[in-house]
Amino acid sequence: MHHQGEPFKPGTDPQAYLRRLQTWSRTTKGWLDIPYHYVIDLDGRMYEARNIDYAGDTNTEYDPGGHALIEVVGNFEEVEPNQAQLDAVVDLMAMLASKYKVSIDDIKSHRDHSDKTVCPGANLYRYVKEDYFRHKVALRLAGEQAR
Repeated sequence: MHHQGEPFKPGTDPQAYLRRLQTWSRTTKGWLDIPYHYVIDLDGRMYEARNIDYAGDTNTEYDPGGHALIEVVGNFEEVEPNQAQLDAVVDLMAMLASKYKVSIDDIKSHRDHSDKTVCPGANLYRYVKEDYFRHKVALRLAGEQAR
């Protein structure tokens, strides 16, 4: 789990943001593509970014191989995630956990893998630290199995 680390104002075109991120990633960083596999906007819409078959990239030392990188737009050192974003994160994590047989114990954030970052920001990290995502994903997965 990652955050944009920059303000994302209502009305910002998420597709234009993704194009700028892709250009920056390729030209400035020399990366394959957008560093994240999925991006969630302010309305909770999910965008597939980098193909999940390719490891993501980060500006820190940890190896993101084998991880599905999810970015939620916004700077969560300054603002709170909204409910649409939180719900989308749960939906996406549940889908990935089911599809790839990922344990809910493996739901972590960027800062859980590196002490060189505050990503995903204190206001989003709280949901990781307090097991909100693990709990909601577990409930979702249990509901799927009950069907």
